[in-house]
Amino acid sequence: MADQALMRFGSAAQDLAVDIDFVLEPNAVAPAGVGGEALFVNCYIVITYNAGFELTFTPRLDGELLIDESTTFTVMAARAAPVTERFEFGLGRDYLVGAAAQRQGLRGTWFSFRLTGRDISQLCGVIEILEGTEIEYEVVREGLPFRDFSIGELVAVERERFSRFYFGEQGDSLMLYGSGRDDAAVPVDLFAQTNKVAPAGVGGECIFTNLYLIITHNGSSDYTLLLTPILDNDELPQLAVTIPGVSKPTVAEVFEVGLAETFAGVQTHAPRGVWFSFKIQGDGTLPDGDLIIEGASLEYEVVRETQEAQNAS
Repeated sequence: MADQALMRFGSAAQDLAVDIDFVLEPNAVAPAGVGGEALFVNCYIVITYNAGFELTFTPRLDGELLIDESTTFTVMAARAAPVTERFEFGLGRDYLVGAAAQRQGLRGTWFSFRLTGRDISQLCGVIEILEGTEIEYEVVREGLPFRDFSIGELVAVERERFSRFYFGEQGDSLMLYGSGRDDAAVPVDLFAQTNKVAPAGVGGECIFTNLYLIITHNGSSDYTLLLTPILDNDELPQLAVTIPGVSKPTVAEVFEVGLAETFAGVQTHAPRGVWFSFKIQGDGTLPDGDLIIEGASLEYEVVRETQEAQNAS
């Protein structure tokens, strides 16, 4: 909405002669597992529309938006006669093979895409991505089995909200929720702890190799998360995970955290046990912008499985 103006919903596709753009972006998928890799070859999108749109399809690989691989195209339809159409987008980029560049499918772990566009017909049309959107891929390397933690979404945001909540503190003060990142100059702590998992069962054992954090962030400065693995209720050495500052929002970026410890300066051993969990906390005052822990996954190898219990007769 422009200054001192109101625009009625559904009344136009422009505001003061400026086209109103839209952005559609689905969740990211990792078909080979969070520790594996796949070769993404084609993406198929089913779209319903009832006006003229100029659309741009941009693939996103492992959190990176591949602007150089964007495809722009135009669709046209009458407002009274919506059209449903399936589009195929070839996925690929140039890789150096020997001394020559060779075009191959996109190789990585996580895949998503962004569809942007504008209503060039000025009819205030409707466009929708339907079920049937598919990705064609080939698994290059499978990840080890993993378990998802039931970590709740942890959000540290500073933005204006319609609802206002106040929290009391010792003394006569009230703190407005969402109004800042400190309370009386004391930083508000970021802290979360997951549930415990036993992938091989309570009578088995696993070697825990890697932990993957899935984080959405848009802060402009670096921030460090301190992660403490917990094996069979014993805390292991703390690990630091740096979330880099970005100029544009980064959605569902995956951070791999190796769990192996070094002994005598030469040998590395991944922790072995039954139950695994972890806690995570911020290192200092939270930076401006959003920091959202979307989830976490654990990569492991089963050493000994739980034996089935049998009832005595």
